[in-house]
Amino acid sequence: MIGAGVVVILIVVLGFLGVIPIFQKKGPADPNFPSGKVALTMWGTESMMAFQGAIKAYQAQNPTVTITYVQQDASGYEQKLVTAMAQGTGPDVFEIGNLSVPQYKGIMAPASTLPIGSNAAVTPQMMAAAFPGVVSGDFVENGSVYASPLYLDALALYYNKDIFNANGIIAAPATWDDFVADVNKIKRTTSANALLLSGAALGGSQNISDAVDILSALMLQGGGRINTGQNGTVQFGANAIQALSFYTQFADPTSPDYSWNDSFPDARAAFIQGNTGMVIDYADFRDVIKKQNPFFNFGVSFLPQLAGASASGMATFGRYQGLAVSAQSTNRYVAWSFIKFLTLTPSVSSMYLTASGHLPALNSLIQQGLGGNDDVFLRSFLIAKTWQEPNESETQAILTGAIGDVVSGKMDVGQALNAAQNALNNLW
Repeated sequence: MIGAGVVVILIVVLGFLGVIPIFQKKGPADPNFPSGKVALTMWGTESMMAFQGAIKAYQAQNPTVTITYVQQDASGYEQKLVTAMAQGTGPDVFEIGNLSVPQYKGIMAPASTLPIGSNAAVTPQMMAAAFPGVVSGDFVENGSVYASPLYLDALALYYNKDIFNANGIIAAPATWDDFVADVNKIKRTTSANALLLSGAALGGSQNISDAVDILSALMLQGGGRINTGQNGTVQFGANAIQALSFYTQFADPTSPDYSWNDSFPDARAAFIQGNTGMVIDYADFRDVIKKQNPFFNFGVSFLPQLAGASASGMATFGRYQGLAVSAQSTNRYVAWSFIKFLTLTPSVSSMYLTASGHLPALNSLIQQGLGGNDDVFLRSFLIAKTWQEPNESETQAILTGAIGDVVSGKMDVGQALNAAQNALNNLW
């Protein structure tokens, strides 16, 4: 009995000292979090499996919240989203592409609409600290956070190692000068200048799905700028002229660097079939290659840069998805709370990344992966850049047309860019 009394006294003393939490006060509940039950609807184009772990983890911490995920077909997704919003049947949380924010800001509720300093708030400072710079450029505007990234992706160079070895090319090209030299070592033509083997899938627009992204990367390298921000006038400067000239030369039969035309299958198929030595693409292309040709001998390297480029002049192009809150949502606070939980919590983000197969957006997770199999892409995220496209789908069409006009000889580079610039400015 004496021993038991000593134990009780010891527990009480330790409790008052805070060593044992029995007498510690619980922190105050979030005063802004709804007290009743909340039902959120979330739309995205990935399978439920990608989000299942994060949703369960959030609901475990917030048992009054129910999140229903609805997978949508990627084809026509944005139009279906806009239609649902117009009918008042849209989701609380929805997936949004980084290049689509300028077009759809009107249906988005930025985090700045939440109480300042609240637990669910996501600030520009948080975004700048948590993610590579490209994210703030895409998702933050005038002090308001419109979305938060699920993952990142960026352009890199894929090369056929067997073709490189056969032509005595030891390493992937680091600069565009090296790239041009390698293209000419690899390509094979007939006496009539018909292409038998392409050095690189570059120059066209009809059979290169990422043509506009590649052109944008070329424009942004060397510190180039394309526009000035919100509703800013699109202005193509000297960088853009040089970029379009460089890009289209590979599809010009009169150019000494001619190495691509519309007779080839699409760039991905041409690369996997061994019809071209190099292709520029995103990280997901690795899975396509391994699925279609498991024994294909390829390597991945950084997108070539301008010779002598400074650190600030290095760039690749980023394309990725994030989550946003609907302006129609009556549960904005909880919606942003969930987005913050999923995208800004490393352990939760890791669950999503493992399930989806994407690469991380958080700096902390990027840091952990450096030196591994994803090193090229993770380092590319740190130099990724984009520009504010007034309408992503229309921008693709306009710049694809500009490339085609130059390759066909319908317009010279200056005329094509002027026409594209005017067309883009009419979209604002």
